[in-house]
Amino acid sequence: MKNCIFLLSVLIIFISAGGLSAQSKNATTTSTRIPDFGSAVTSSSLAIGSDKHSGYSAQFDFPPKNLQKGWWRYLKTVARVKNRKTYWKLSVPPKKGSSNVPIEMFSEIMIDGNSSILTLVLNSVNMDAPTRKEYMQQTKNFLQEFKSKFYGDYIQQLIVAAEKQARKTSADHQRAVAKRQKLIAKLEKSKARSADKDVAFEDGELVTAINDLGQLIAEKASAVDASQKEIDSLKKTLLNYIQKSGH
Repeated sequence: MKNCIFLLSVLIIFISAGGLSAQSKNATTTSTRIPDFGSAVTSSSLAIGSDKHSGYSAQFDFPPKNLQKGWWRYLKTVARVKNRKTYWKLSVPPKKGSSNVPIEMFSEIMIDGNSSILTLVLNSVNMDAPTRKEYMQQTKNFLQEFKSKFYGDYIQQLIVAAEKQARKTSADHQRAVAKRQKLIAKLEKSKARSADKDVAFEDGELVTAINDLGQLIAEKASAVDASQKEIDSLKKTLLNYIQKSGH
């Protein structure tokens, strides 16, 4: 009776672990799609009231809601922002060596199919030509720096999630190994008792449980390896992004 209860508990643990195995396997063997990063921006313009302002646009392989959230968080750390409903008004401190006057910009996010377009323009009204040229370059750099950070942060989030999943899968693997070792020890004791009593050894359920756990351990080991490869790939991608963006 005790053996039956013990085996039942083992099978429950095994079934539960098996479910986790399938989930982990799906999570680690399905390659994460990485949005294509390109630091290039294109010349653009934006009409605010009766004035048309020149600047730059960049396409992001993300929905507007995600982009808007990231853009807002970024701006709060580097600029003063006012939400004008249809656009945002930015006041950005100038770079060192530039004029002491803050750079005033306007931004807008538009849907483009499954992606988004972020437009950032300079308010150059009443601005002389040399200052306008200098600030236009800073506007371009500002947009490129955000795009680089946005994509970099996204990949870092994927790395954190992948590492969390890898730790969980590794823990599942270790638990399965420990459980199988206990069952093997129990099996050896059962064989020894049968030999002492000179009776035929009959404990097929225990053998089956050990074999099933062996299969689970192999699956978990494979999942751990796949998780590590995914993490290495993401880290390599992040490094490439940093090198391509130059930031």
